[in-house]
Amino acid sequence: MKHVNYLSFFLLALFSISFISCSDDDDNKLNTGITNQSWTEGKSLEISQDNDLSVSFNAAAKWVASVTSGADWCKLNTTSGTKGQSTLKLSVSTSSTTDRTARISINIDGYSPASFEVTQKGTSAPQTTEDMEINAKVDEYLREMYLWNDEYKTLNLDHNKGYEDFFYDALGSMTTNTLDKKATADGKYTLFSYIQKKNPIGSTRSTQWVKKEQTYSFGITGADVRAIGSEDNYTIYFFVQGVYPNSRQHEQVLNEVPQSCK
Repeated sequence: MKHVNYLSFFLLALFSISFISCSDDDDNKLNTGITNQSWTEGKSLEISQDNDLSVSFNAAAKWVASVTSGADWCKLNTTSGTKGQSTLKLSVSTSSTTDRTARISINIDGYSPASFEVTQKGTSAPQTTEDMEINAKVDEYLREMYLWNDEYKTLNLDHNKGYEDFFYDALGSMTTNTLDKKATADGKYTLFSYIQKKNPIGSTRSTQWVKKEQTYSFGITGADVRAIGSEDNYTIYFFVQGVYPNSRQHEQVLNEVPQSCK
């Protein structure tokens, strides 16, 4: 009878030890080994291209961090650490037009993985305006052809400005273009330039209506190319197809045409 009691006691003790061991394993599976973390469970942290992100936590043992697959845009500047207070630094080197999220996983020896999310907000592509396109073309031309382009190339220009501000602020800030820039009585400058923005035009009895929005030009509506001469000896000419009414070229044409033909 005593033999049976001893056997029962041994089996009960063995079962209790096994139960305690399984409970410890279950606790470790639920425990990440991380305390005092700076992130909130279920809340994504925001990261940007301008500023690195730092998160802190206390680790129960040495740890290793990684980024989920497919989120190569998010970089870990710290990938591992030891027991105790730790800091994990992240950075982003590229922008995105849409929001994107990466999950960061932290694995501590003997514990279940911990994780949190970081989100980079999308940025809208900058809108290109008509003035910006014109500024880029004028800038390209001045860099190549302007007599004082050595100084011009050193200017720090804002292409987002309106054309007039861009053009006059750029050339007006120069010091070498003294033949092109003249000081006025009020302390400002005038620049020798035919690049002007045309005012809206209307029709009169003597001019046919021409549909034309405000634009930058010399008033010429188009030009055609003609080769005059023989097949072996010819000259290329450019022919003006037309000019806008009320433009400088239109005035010049009217002045050159005989009065009887106007």
